Amino acid sequence: MNKAARRLQRLLLGHATPLELDSAGRILVPPTLRSYARLEKKLMLIGQGKKLELWSEERWFAWLDESSDEDEMPPEMEALSL
Repeated sequence: MNKAARRLQRLLLGHATPLELDSAGRILVPPTLRSYARLEKKLMLIGQGKKLELWSEERWFAWLDESSDEDEMPPEMEALSL
């Protein structure tokens, strides 16, 4: 196994936490995950196919600003049809 891939897998999956909806249909994100993701008051819920990502609004817009048109698109993505 690739060490970098295993480290990333542990980082992502190691923070997986089973959650339940409260009586109002809300999910309480545990403090450790809120702190790690720097989630504060304003959040962005981003759809990713069968998954969702929760971002702080500030970090989401910073990420959009740093993304550039100069990024090289992998050939597999060029053939992707959404």
